[in-house]
Amino acid sequence: MFSYVRRLAAANHATPRLLLSHLGRHHSHPKAGGIATSTYDLALNHAALTRLAIYSGSTPAALLKATGAALSTDIGPTPICEWTSILNRRSAFACTRCAPEISPGTGLIALDEHQPAICRTHQAILARAGITGEQQLRPFTEIAAAAHRHHHLHRRRRHTFSRSLDAASALIRRWRPFAKRRAESPEHLISRWHERASRLNLPDTDQLVRYPEMIALAQLFSTLPWPDASADQQAKPIITAPLHFLEQAAVHLAHPEPNQLFQRGHPLCRWADVPERPGYWWRDYGTEPDRSIYFRHRNNPKTAAAHRRKRSDLVRPASSTPSQSN
Repeated sequence: MFSYVRRLAAANHATPRLLLSHLGRHHSHPKAGGIATSTYDLALNHAALTRLAIYSGSTPAALLKATGAALSTDIGPTPICEWTSILNRRSAFACTRCAPEISPGTGLIALDEHQPAICRTHQAILARAGITGEQQLRPFTEIAAAAHRHHHLHRRRRHTFSRSLDAASALIRRWRPFAKRRAESPEHLISRWHERASRLNLPDTDQLVRYPEMIALAQLFSTLPWPDASADQQAKPIITAPLHFLEQAAVHLAHPEPNQLFQRGHPLCRWADVPERPGYWWRDYGTEPDRSIYFRHRNNPKTAAAHRRKRSDLVRPASSTPSQSN
């Protein structure tokens, strides 16, 4: 919100302090002289927000949606401007080509919980605290393709994509090596993330490094049925056939070693609740459509190799250009 106020003041040849004084009673900043800091943001009550809407020719609802700001808890009729900490909020500096009139390092944009700090239009990784300049995204085609797929799914699958993205993000954050013996032969996605992080060579980019796989799983989850209760943050899609689900996940993740997903200790295998039973467990699990999937990938290296070649042929064109990824 303060970034917006600062830009509105500059566009009208005023100072932020002058505009704040006209918005309402202004509480002093927690940091003396730190009005331009990026660790605090403005929280306006409804009366002050209404004034800002009048000055900007917008509506209060549009301002809140555009800035991602929270209203002040003050519900009185007096316009109030307060400062609130945003240390736990994700933000980035505006793209210098989208907003050339903004001085670099001054115009902050609020990021959604799962939104990466990138500009899809100009293929750039945006500057953030600790990252002083923008970096080209073009060498990372898989991240750019995931950003376009994210935008596409958000528009086309509104009813299921939000919960799918939450579930995929929680799973990807907890995705860790699942046994000590894997240190010598690590799970492929872990190796992929390490390689991508070394190419990015930027601090605090774990979310960006795992972003393509998060969107790939979210796309898969959005095609599955969901329980009616959507309030539970730990909700999962309804998986009636865990082994078939793992095979679908291998395709969406472009996993070159799909048999790794069928290991009992694998995080995705645990998340899908594959029953830990002997070889005859399917007799008590009547919804599994094809029990041969498990044995095909686990016990037949030749079939697994053929599966990898087939899936890579299917996935490669989709990852070559952002338009095809949709």
